Amino acid sequence: KQWYQRRVRVSYDSDDEDLVERERNEAQARLDMWVHQAIHTIEFCLGVISNTASYLRLWALSLAHSELSAVLWDMTLYYGFTTLDWDKGGFALLFFVWAFWAVA
Repeated sequence: KQWYQRRVRVSYDSDDEDLVERERNEAQARLDMWVHQAIHTIEFCLGVISNTASYLRLWALSLAHSELSAVLWDMTLYYGFTTLDWDKGGFALLFFVWAFWAVA
């Protein structure tokens, strides 16, 4: 027999029927409490997983940004700053190129 069936007494007395009904209600209340707690536990675990994934995405974005910044500096800016002839209008060329990129 199940645990809730062992406690039920079969009788036709009204006091016993009230007792049986009360015990059934208590068993149902306990079951509801367990289900409610299980739902909250699952929600908490999903929240933890979601927050962890979110922080991992932010970390990946930060890493990608730092790598792209390094590539931008090494392949474009450093080359532009070291090869431009500043006496022959290199500054003006750099200014107009940056203006173009800012507007585009």
